[in-house]
Amino acid sequence: MIEAYVFWDVHQPEKDGELNFSDNFDLLKFLHLCQDHGLFVNLRIGPYVCAEWNAGGIPVWVREIDGMVFRSDNEPWKREMKTWMERVVNLMNDNNMWSNQGGPIILAQVENEYGNVEFMYALEGGHKYMEWAVRSSV
Repeated sequence: MIEAYVFWDVHQPEKDGELNFSDNFDLLKFLHLCQDHGLFVNLRIGPYVCAEWNAGGIPVWVREIDGMVFRSDNEPWKREMKTWMERVVNLMNDNNMWSNQGGPIILAQVENEYGNVEFMYALEGGHKYMEWAVRSSV
């Protein structure tokens, strides 16, 4: 099995821009290659991926949204995060990438390394966000 991050900032560098899954950013091509070589995939969608990547892969434009508080039970964050997640999940659905559709993805991960920041939002607030994130991303 291979784990693969989906970097939001790479695929959507502009707020209202189309998602970029072309050329070196061709996630579907990568997933097909994994499948062709008999590899299962854990797709780590984010929205925060860490990976020692600037802002954990969150696009710069997200921070410019009024009232934005990253990775929290915050309406502007949840709106943008949900839109991102739905776009990626729908891309996988539409291209039969999930294992139950015959694709290579057997796991998908929402958020990453959240336990070390959850306390900043108070445990209750952080837990509430994570419950929402999992429910909203399925």
